[in-house]
Amino acid sequence: MKHYIVQMLLFILICNTSNSQTWKATSQIDYYGLPYDFQTVNDTTLFLTTESGLLLRSVDEGKSWLQLHNFNNEDALLKVHFVTPTKGYVVLQSTFNNIKYSLLLKTINGGQSWDTLFTDTSGKFYINVLSGKDSTTVGIGGIILGRGAGFLKISTDDGKTWNEKIIDSLRPNYLLLNTDGSWYSGSKGRFLHTVDNGNLWNTIVTPPIISYTVQVFGDTIICCTHDGNINSLDYGKTWQVVTGYSGCQSESMAMKNSMVGFKECNSKVLKTLNGGFAWNINWESDFDSTTSVIIRKVICSKNGNCYALGFNSHDKYRIVVLKYDEYVTSVIDKINTYTYSIFPNPVSNILNIKATQNTPIVFVNELGETIHQQTSSNDETSIDCSQFPNGFYVVRYVENNIPHSHKVLVYH
Repeated sequence: MKHYIVQMLLFILICNTSNSQTWKATSQIDYYGLPYDFQTVNDTTLFLTTESGLLLRSVDEGKSWLQLHNFNNEDALLKVHFVTPTKGYVVLQSTFNNIKYSLLLKTINGGQSWDTLFTDTSGKFYINVLSGKDSTTVGIGGIILGRGAGFLKISTDDGKTWNEKIIDSLRPNYLLLNTDGSWYSGSKGRFLHTVDNGNLWNTIVTPPIISYTVQVFGDTIICCTHDGNINSLDYGKTWQVVTGYSGCQSESMAMKNSMVGFKECNSKVLKTLNGGFAWNINWESDFDSTTSVIIRKVICSKNGNCYALGFNSHDKYRIVVLKYDEYVTSVIDKINTYTYSIFPNPVSNILNIKATQNTPIVFVNELGETIHQQTSSNDETSIDCSQFPNGFYVVRYVENNIPHSHKVLVYH
């Protein structure tokens, strides 16, 4: 398998003094495709996937990234779950003859090769949740198409056999493995719990408010809802409505410990210091900046390193990774690149390139043919793409003797 080093854009962080704690930009990945899933294995190792089929890994807290595999020519890569730096699972989804199907793959060598654990080409199962642990146990869940029901499957022998649960009127949007070895799953307020790896699923009391994201920590369940938060301290037998940041349809939440947690909320990162009873804005994107960030997911390692995954809201093909640093007392106001910025992308007419003066820029088509080249005359250079045929192109340049390339879609 070929490995490719992902070229990174460097950042200048403009900060002002504050007593609040901060998130620091570690990297921006210049790739075509929005980020989808994000996971940490230990304090320094991260994995992420994109909607365009890329699987990337960082071993230095997100500063640099290695492309492990490109599934773009096969299927769309969605969910990822690594249990060690070398062993992990991914879910692929694809459409063939108008039928959606899913595959579950496993690697034990860091993505160099993959084994198929589960596949369905009938269009019956559509996997959208994935979880596992450091053994041979893995769980998946999703939708049974055309039936209005969901399914949950857990295997304790690396996918050779599965315990299956079919649930009417439930489309699972999470699958959580608790610290005691039990599993939780559900969707929008309905919760299921199993203590025997999926042989028997019990429905626990439904909370009074539809929830968007759930975090289980021991016997405590924290739910984020549109109107605030609800907690259960007894495995979901009883629920209490607690105060919290309202108007937040979070899709992800992560706990640093039993009391401190983070969640993404409409391009903000919220923080709790009391186990979810109250949330405050911990970081907020600056939409007046051309490099503002939309957060997709927050995660925390077991030892407490926390990260946020997002993308540039003005150039949706640039992935941004932020790291929480509790020892720095400053707030990020803006994230400004001093290398290249290419926009808009896709482009129909004029492509703008912010570049260092007197830098050669080359425009290459999918056949590798140079169709345009020029030298930047000032801090911003424009290329007229109105006569270029629709398709993907690559903008190439060399900075400090290091070659860089950016994928651009021309669409009229």
